[in-house]
Amino acid sequence: MTAVAPPSKYHDPAFVRSIITSLCELWEKDDGAGGDFRGQLDPARAVAIHTHAHHAVKMARALLVLDDATTGAEIVPIVRLILECGVTAAYLLLKDGSGNSMIRKGSDLRRVALKEMVALGMDAEYSLREATAKVAELDLAGVSSGWIFQQHCESLQGGKQIYALYRVLSSESHAGMRIADLYVVDDDQSSIGVAFVADRPSKSKVSSLGVAASMLFLAINADEIARAKPRRTTQLGKIARQLGVGTQILRADGSEHPPR
Repeated sequence: MTAVAPPSKYHDPAFVRSIITSLCELWEKDDGAGGDFRGQLDPARAVAIHTHAHHAVKMARALLVLDDATTGAEIVPIVRLILECGVTAAYLLLKDGSGNSMIRKGSDLRRVALKEMVALGMDAEYSLREATAKVAELDLAGVSSGWIFQQHCESLQGGKQIYALYRVLSSESHAGMRIADLYVVDDDQSSIGVAFVADRPSKSKVSSLGVAASMLFLAINADEIARAKPRRTTQLGKIARQLGVGTQILRADGSEHPPR
């Protein structure tokens, strides 16, 4: 089974929205409460998996509100973030040492930002020293500095497809030519050859919702697999069958997390 729902499932927006709602409600039954995680997972990975799943749910709730408010492509940046959270949770589940690599990357980005702030005369010297010390500590411990989203996608089975979707979503998530394209149509009657359309319907809106549903499922399922005592497995299995995706999270080589 693929990680992303088959395109045939994307034709009915009410169906896709019902899946997203079901997943959110399942998580919210206990407010996404944490718990004991599998012994193979170090604390950095366990915490990161849980928080990325929780953030995916929060973003999915925001997605439903925005979807009600627009007929266009404005939902895409949120869909992209849900995809990032789902892939990241799955990668953290399957990759040893990934939690510390995430901290190493985040600390380095913080260090660079603080360095620029100090150069502008802002009072950030203490925080800069703190971030620099953390990077040095992790380097000394041999923590990998690699934290590249494309590699995270491609480490998963079906990851090349997911990364291609990510690139498509990215084109509508940043200022540039694609944003201009969203709101104009050819118009021979216009002196500039195009006309502005304030609420132009997006042909890819339903499929974007489908990607969000699949990636939200991936994030919550990663958290479920990470737990010492899973609590949502039966319900997630039912949703997976409705959505048309698998419940296993597999590496590109077909392997998965060691069984309990």
